[in-house]
Amino acid sequence: MTVYLCLAAAAGGWLYLRYLLRERKATRSARRQRRAHEKAASPTLSARLLQAWRWTAPRAFPWAFRWRPARRPRRGVPLARPGVLAPWVRVKLSQHLLVTGVTGSGKSCVFIALATSARAAGMDVEFWDAKDGLEGQPYEAAGIPVVELDDQPARLGWLLGEELPRRAAVLKARGARMWDPDVDGPELVLILDELGVSMTVLPTGPVATLIKKCRAYGLWIWGGEQIGKASTVDTDIRSQFQGRIALQVGRASDARIVLGDESVADGWAPHELPSRWLLVKDADHKKPRPARCATVSDALLQRYPMRPRVSLVKAPEPVAVAPVAHAFDLGGRPQHATGNTRTDEFAEEIERALLGGPAGVREIARATGRNPGSVHRKIQQMTARGLVRSTPDGLALPHVTEEE
Repeated sequence: MTVYLCLAAAAGGWLYLRYLLRERKATRSARRQRRAHEKAASPTLSARLLQAWRWTAPRAFPWAFRWRPARRPRRGVPLARPGVLAPWVRVKLSQHLLVTGVTGSGKSCVFIALATSARAAGMDVEFWDAKDGLEGQPYEAAGIPVVELDDQPARLGWLLGEELPRRAAVLKARGARMWDPDVDGPELVLILDELGVSMTVLPTGPVATLIKKCRAYGLWIWGGEQIGKASTVDTDIRSQFQGRIALQVGRASDARIVLGDESVADGWAPHELPSRWLLVKDADHKKPRPARCATVSDALLQRYPMRPRVSLVKAPEPVAVAPVAHAFDLGGRPQHATGNTRTDEFAEEIERALLGGPAGVREIARATGRNPGSVHRKIQQMTARGLVRSTPDGLALPHVTEEE
């Protein structure tokens, strides 16, 4: 009996010792794996130095990242710079561009630099605002037409129903298939600051038709979006932007939406960019090259006004084109041919609303069907010109006030 008890105790001790050895081995293996993972996740010394240099260089050498106009803007405009001594990353203007990035990543700075370069190249620029006129203030101060959210459906109808047929008639008269700005006239750039918000009032079909057809007519679309998901921007529209400017995004899944799975696998990682850094992907930029966005201000548009184009080729006679009824039901207000005509009609609408007596800004906005912010800015312009007078009862026309 004693022998069996000794054998059982020896077997139990051996099993317990084997259990302890296995537990210790598993603990050591888990500790080694955790240390290896932490070492791989933590940046190396060179990566830390590079990150510190990227943060310090724009502050230590601000002159190196200050935006400068290009001598030949059509060959590419300077937009960003990887370092103090590195060459500028240049982007061609004559292409559809999609600028993506989270709020505060620098999309407005990119659009201001592009719009200033486009004006210097002799291109016409329109800014389609989707934030009640807030983003369009520097453009409006520089004389660039600003189309607010409520007016965008009518403007889209005018582009498809009148402007594109007019440009097509000009090309047919010259016997050409592509728009030549030296012969046919200046190109037109539409800047949609918030493409997703604009698509809430614009029909998807006409927008897709415009972006597919307008390349041959010398019309380019630059859209901005935080994350270009299919729920906000249709895939058929997003795929037409051959140029992508990717600023900082939140996650790797957002980077795949912006640039595609294959590009992210090849090293395009906008989710790893610091603020105001960007990646440019187009026909001239095939490899990821992070660069710091140029330093720009809102006054840049006024500092570099539009440069008139000097053509050595005799321009053809203007071609009269009959108005073409558009097939899509765009809704909105009557379509207008030019920005000046639209502005004059806006003033006439305000004057008609004030014929019945003094009224406030919101009453005028309800009577005209316009946005209160745009009505307020227009009334300020009319007041400076003496077309509207402020009275204790509200806003009124000068001749109505004198008669009373």
